[in-house]
Amino acid sequence: MLVLAGMLSGAVRVYAFEALNIYGRDYEIGFGLGMQTGGKIVTDVFDENLNASGSLLLKGFVDAYVVPKLAVGAYINYTSLPSKHSYDTWGTPVWDGYTWDFPIVTVSESYSINIIEIGGSIKPRFFINERTAIKPGISIGYRQLSIDGSGFDSDNLQALGINPSCEIQYALNDRTVIFGELGAFTQPAGGNKNIGITFGPILYILAGITF
Repeated sequence: MLVLAGMLSGAVRVYAFEALNIYGRDYEIGFGLGMQTGGKIVTDVFDENLNASGSLLLKGFVDAYVVPKLAVGAYINYTSLPSKHSYDTWGTPVWDGYTWDFPIVTVSESYSINIIEIGGSIKPRFFINERTAIKPGISIGYRQLSIDGSGFDSDNLQALGINPSCEIQYALNDRTVIFGELGAFTQPAGGNKNIGITFGPILYILAGITF
């Protein structure tokens, strides 16, 4: 009797997956919109780091399932990092009638670091129930950067991107899945022949839909 009950329970569970017919597909095409938090951008041009603030993040991807619980895919990301660099310098000398005063003033410069990235990813998938799944993953990509408003050579900036992430999927019906994703951008190496640009984890969060 216990064996029969277990078989019936398994049959009901399988039927629920087949009824949704969403997690049995061979691939997913997804689009996401979110925000990244900003952080410290390290360059070998300035004495101090650039301070990047949060901004919009766009993502598109295709995941192909080699088995139902493992996907390999390709993706594209775009974001622009508003950044500032502040430093102290000598100001205009002031004569007070007796002596010259040489004030120290703080100069703030603004930049925009535009990033487009393409690469590949690997994501195992774990089912919570018939509608919900979790997909942790790692993405490795090629980055092309440009810096607007910069006072140095920013031509042909290229970098390596390594991005851990965790995606939570929820099936609305047999054709559509919505998801939320939390992750981080890292750049262990990058730049051109004149400058180097790296940064540690910059957190991001996004939400989207797959078909």
